[in-house]
Amino acid sequence: MAKLSFEFTHMDEFSWTYLEPKEGQYDFRWLDHAIALAHSAGLRVILGTPSAAVPSWMGQRYPQVYRVDEHGQRHEHGIRAELSLTDPTYKAFVAKIVTAMARRYGHDPRVWGWQIDNEPSTFPDFSDSAREAFQDWLRRKYGSIDAMNKAWAGSFWSTRYGSFDEVLLPNATLAAEDKLSPHALLDLARFRADTQARFLDDQADIIHKYAGHRQWVTTDYTNV
Repeated sequence: MAKLSFEFTHMDEFSWTYLEPKEGQYDFRWLDHAIALAHSAGLRVILGTPSAAVPSWMGQRYPQVYRVDEHGQRHEHGIRAELSLTDPTYKAFVAKIVTAMARRYGHDPRVWGWQIDNEPSTFPDFSDSAREAFQDWLRRKYGSIDAMNKAWAGSFWSTRYGSFDEVLLPNATLAAEDKLSPHALLDLARFRADTQARFLDDQADIIHKYAGHRQWVTTDYTNV
C-alpha cells in the first residue's frame, strides 16, 4: 500500500468476533500487530468501531439485539447492520467494546482517527424496544396525547389514541387499499433519524472521553 502511494489504512469495522471472541474476553493482540505493521510502512491508521457486525455468541444468547422487519421477522447472524439500535442489551455491548478500544488506542500516536460504525442507515425496526422508544420519543415531543392526536389528525379513520402506550410503529407495508397518516410516517422518520444520530454520538462521546482532541472522529453515512 505504501509503495502505491497510499498514506493511510482503514481497519477493524467488521472485526468484533476477533476483538471479543467470547463475551467479556477481549483480544487486541492481532490489532496491535496490524497497527504496528501499518506504522512500520509509514501508513497512518483509521480505526473503525465494530458495531455493525456482532459476534455469533451475542445473537445466540441475546437474540433481541437484532431488528424486526416490517413483516415481523426477526433478523439473525450472518449479515451486517441488522441490529436494533434501540435494544438496551446491544447498546450496552457497543458501549463496552468501544470503551475498551478507546482506552487502548485513544492515546496511540499511530492512530490518526476513528470511523463510527460502517455506512450507518435507518433500516426499519419494528421490535418491542423500537416501539417503546418511539412512544418515549413522542412523549418528549408532544407532552400530551391530545397534542399528538391533533398533530396527527387523529379524528380521521378513528386513529385517535388514549395514551402513548397505545401507539404502534406505523407500518406502511401492511397498508393495502388506503395509506397511513403522513403525519405519523413523518414522525417515524424523524424518530429513526434521531435514533441513528444518538447511536453514533454515544460512540463518539466515548472515544472523545479517552482520546480528547488527539484523534478525529467521523462516520461514512449512507443514504438509505
